[in-house]
Amino acid sequence: MDETRTGIAMPYLERIKGPKYPKAKETASRGKTPEEVKYYGSGYWKRRSEAVRVRDKRRCQECLRNGDPTVYGINVDHKIPRRQGGTDDDENLECLCDTCHARKSRRERTTQNR
Repeated sequence: MDETRTGIAMPYLERIKGPKYPKAKETASRGKTPEEVKYYGSGYWKRRSEAVRVRDKRRCQECLRNGDPTVYGINVDHKIPRRQGGTDDDENLECLCDTCHARKSRRERTTQNR
């Protein structure tokens, strides 16, 4: 039986902690390629997205356009997706709340599949 440095058997740790990279698998299962999973987990993207959150005062830009300034956005989204040639320029990035981000992602997936 394989042992870790702590002397705890690996199968036991897997039962407690789950698979090795659950976030990567969860993200990949949402249609992201391995390259996208790597990109969105990179230090560059973390710094870039935090700068956009600060710029947008962590408010959902879609809700602001619709007149609701109270909804906070934690997702940083590419207006034009990277898959379609979008860049990481300030003009192409915005904060979105979970609801608006999910709606936009659904819309993009439907138009992509047509």
